[in-house]
Amino acid sequence: MDLYIDPTTMDLVFAETHVKRVSGLDEVAQRILIVCKMHEGEWAYDLEAGMPWRGEILRRGATDEQITARMSAKIAAVEGVKSVRSLRIVRVPATRQATIYVEAMSLYGVVTVSMSAPAA
Repeated sequence: MDLYIDPTTMDLVFAETHVKRVSGLDEVAQRILIVCKMHEGEWAYDLEAGMPWRGEILRRGATDEQITARMSAKIAAVEGVKSVRSLRIVRVPATRQATIYVEAMSLYGVVTVSMSAPAA
């Protein structure tokens, strides 16, 4: 069981006098979202946590296959994830934005997560 983090603000959520908690499918979805939103090297206690957005994923010349493979490997390493069933990136070239859709098999069943990718 983890502490619940608001997916929009990434802040802890309090329920009356205690911190809200999350478990099961929601816990795994939250862990995937955190890994995807965090930049590799951002957290001083684990410099390998997070996605290598600047170094590998958002770099010029990275192919869809390379991006998907790297992101899938990072997500597959998330505690509670058994495998990544699909990872799809939908780009909007005019705005240089993308949305990432992930479907993974977890210890609790299928979990789906979607998020906006950081700007290039």
